[in-house]
Amino acid sequence: MGNKIIRKKIKTSRKTKELDLNSLLEDENFIQKVQSNLNLIWKETELLALNLSYNELNKIPSEISMLTKIEFLDLSSNKLSELPIEVGNLINLKKFYLKHNRFELFPNPILKLEKLEELDLRENLLVEVPPELGNLPLKVILLSRNINIVFPPLEILQYDSQVIINFLKEANEEKIRIENQNQNQYQNQYQNQNQNQNQNQNQNQNNQNQNQNQNQNQNQNNQNNQNDEYNLSRSLENSNISWIPFIPTEIPKIEEDHSNSSPIFELRKKLHKIQDIVGEDNIPSDFMCPITLEIFVEPVKASDGFNYEKSVISKWLENHDISPQTNEKFPNKNLIENLELKQKIQIYIKSLNEIGIKI
Repeated sequence: MGNKIIRKKIKTSRKTKELDLNSLLEDENFIQKVQSNLNLIWKETELLALNLSYNELNKIPSEISMLTKIEFLDLSSNKLSELPIEVGNLINLKKFYLKHNRFELFPNPILKLEKLEELDLRENLLVEVPPELGNLPLKVILLSRNINIVFPPLEILQYDSQVIINFLKEANEEKIRIENQNQNQYQNQYQNQNQNQNQNQNQNQNNQNQNQNQNQNQNQNNQNNQNDEYNLSRSLENSNISWIPFIPTEIPKIEEDHSNSSPIFELRKKLHKIQDIVGEDNIPSDFMCPITLEIFVEPVKASDGFNYEKSVISKWLENHDISPQTNEKFPNKNLIENLELKQKIQIYIKSLNEIGIKI
């Protein structure tokens, strides 16, 4: 049975040295600071649970990593805006509650908690949650009432934990696929550059040898027949090389694969329905991909300055290095997620519901 310190309204976390504790409950007090000498105080304990919720903490000391056996940690309803990286060393932590704090950025140490099963981040100021969360063995994830959140989108957050977790897993797999694809492209580009360099060197060497042979032949011809202008002019004519650059005149249309049923695919079907009801001419053109002429699901900005649907432009870049908008070469093949545009589209969809257009 855990010990609980209640209704004495303490302001500093108490020492637990020489106490045989499995759990320590210090919630609903006025604690503003957890002692930084935890490595001396809690090192000899084997805490499995620690509750510091409903206090006034704005910082957690790095010494919390000494609680290597802890499985339950509740830091809800405090003033935390970040976590020390040492939280990632809590290798046995299964339940982590951070509800009603001040997190604007997702606390990345959580991504190292390989046994985490429950995560509560409700009522914070988060804008997005990294798809890498899909790598953790989560069974419960709570993200509601983060008023600024754009990823996962609100359409996904209205479902239960399992749908959100599956969405994060799919998003993480897609991110890994694109990263591997980009890495392969860079490797191929590097290999092609080396190959081209070697070819150029070989070509230069061949040209030098050819020029040398031509010079020798020309000198020989001059010695044999100085007046043979016909042979000389023909030799010069044969040495000329012409080169005409290839300029693409057509941009092939890319058709996206809709074979898999997933939250992303369900969201895309919903947007198709909106497009059918409202009409393409009544939808802001900035909200539609210039290639598919459909409302964006995952808008990204390419180096040509235009926005595209992520899956479509990624497929385009597999076989092209020119912009489908400008027909000029991309400065680079980097894609940047346009969170601002995604949020505007979500607000637009919400406004349709408010004026009576039910989707």
